[in-house]
Amino acid sequence: MMTVDEVVVRRKQSATSLAKITLLTTTMLMGVANFALSSTPPTVVTQAATAVAPFGATLNGTVNPNGTVTTAFFEYGLTSAYGQPVAATSSGSGLSPVAVSWTIFSGLSCNMLYHFRLVATNSGGTSYGDDNTFMTPPCPMITSDFNNDGHPDVLWQNDATRQVAIWYMGSTNGNIELGASFLGAAGAAGVPGWSVVGTGDFDNDGHPDVVWQRDATRQVAVWYMGGAQGDVLLGASFLGAAGAVGAPGWSVVSIRDFNNDGHPDIMWQQDATRQVAVWYMGGAQGDVLLSASFLGAAGAAGAPGWSVVGTGDFDIDGHHDVVWQQDATRQVAVWYMGGAQGDVLLSASFLGAAGAAGVPRWRVAGIVDLNYDGRPDIVWQEDATARVFVWYMNGAQGHDIWYSSYLGNDGAVGVPGWRVIAR
Repeated sequence: MMTVDEVVVRRKQSATSLAKITLLTTTMLMGVANFALSSTPPTVVTQAATAVAPFGATLNGTVNPNGTVTTAFFEYGLTSAYGQPVAATSSGSGLSPVAVSWTIFSGLSCNMLYHFRLVATNSGGTSYGDDNTFMTPPCPMITSDFNNDGHPDVLWQNDATRQVAIWYMGSTNGNIELGASFLGAAGAAGVPGWSVVGTGDFDNDGHPDVVWQRDATRQVAVWYMGGAQGDVLLGASFLGAAGAVGAPGWSVVSIRDFNNDGHPDIMWQQDATRQVAVWYMGGAQGDVLLSASFLGAAGAAGAPGWSVVGTGDFDIDGHHDVVWQQDATRQVAVWYMGGAQGDVLLSASFLGAAGAAGVPRWRVAGIVDLNYDGRPDIVWQEDATARVFVWYMNGAQGHDIWYSSYLGNDGAVGVPGWRVIAR
């Protein structure tokens, strides 16, 4: 039997052991807690930009959250100080790299070097991807900027007299009429029996020239323009021998450089079959027909009941796309084009929900980038009142309506008896 002293000693030893166990347990729990709190910062890689256009680009990268909830964002600017962050997005909490991208639809400057990087944050800290750069392409030529102020201008033609006038446009949205006049003395006189069908700088002198087509014979001629306001007629000629002969049954529907050789080309549509063909032009005066072809197999087939109403690079891939309007419903669709000659149909869609619905009593009068954001906009004119309205377009495929407005005060009123030419 233990003595009293032995019992006391045993109790002290038990208390000491219990204290050691408690201390060990506490230490282990704290270790677990510290391990849980010691998250690993995300791993970030900045990748090359894609879809780089004069006024936009898509920024790319990857983020590995390393098991912790992570958010990421890009920052960009003209130097490695950046200064332009975009909205943060979730990268999840996984253990493998996740692709991150952000498309800047507009707001960049053409012909400029930009820096960008990807940044990611979680409870373990913030990680920065390496600096990367991209160069936006040269500024696109504005084919209808007659006074060279950086804003597209709008031509009008009188239905009866065939006089031609010009609205000189300005403001951020390009919808403020700053001035108006006849297109020089020749425009004031008019050319009965001839219709203005488009503009383009055929002689590469920095001034838009005016293309005419004769109603009866379908001959095609060009006025070479100059002067500070672009309204001085310097010379005129048929568009080569082929233009002098004409193409009966065919209408000129667009003037654009479809094969990107620096010369405006002529797009035609057959009145009955609605086939679409292109004259590829060249020469010092831009009036030499180098070759001609249908706009690929789709152009050769035609689209009965639909009219080509203009062209523009909606998806910013360097190729002009073709805009169609249904004659009856006034629906609007776009052919996305590609290929070396710009005649390969890559895909097609309506111009958003509004384009699929159509706008009865309104016709598309042209395609022009009025707000100079790198996306073609849609210019509409009402049949009865001749009012003029604009859809400002945006989105990856350029078929989303960003906002809309009348073309200034006069556009809201309309100019009956006059037709807008914005192509």
